[in-house]
Amino acid sequence: MCEAGDYVGRALEPYPDLLLDVYIPLLINPPSRGIRRDPASTATLNCGNPVFNSVTKDTEKICTVTSPGRLVIKFTNLATTGKFYYRYIWASYGCTYNNFALQEALSVGYVSTVTPAGYAFVLNIPKSVITYTFRSIPPKSPPAFLQ
Repeated sequence: MCEAGDYVGRALEPYPDLLLDVYIPLLINPPSRGIRRDPASTATLNCGNPVFNSVTKDTEKICTVTSPGRLVIKFTNLATTGKFYYRYIWASYGCTYNNFALQEALSVGYVSTVTPAGYAFVLNIPKSVITYTFRSIPPKSPPAFLQ
């Protein structure tokens, strides 16, 4: 697909003088993910058994906060990789592409070819951890800033 966010501009294809709208999407291998309650949390959780979600293909747990306090949750995405691809729109033919990643060429820069000619450029994406901190309050007690 040629998505608006992947659009990089127009290019002239030398033969047979075609003006193309060029798209360079980055396709990322889905990373392994995790979520955990940080030991710095003072609020407690009661979590059910893991359940497989056939729509998202993830294992899920439903948790209930069972005491007031601070709840620190960490979401982790392990390191992964991605590759850039070359796609274009020409006249009324729609989005056109092959399934080969952009490859390093010695004299031209990065090119996409019908057959693999060089080494595909692989983008290394490091592990990331995103921390969210929540404050749990007793039931039927508005947060302090609302009182």
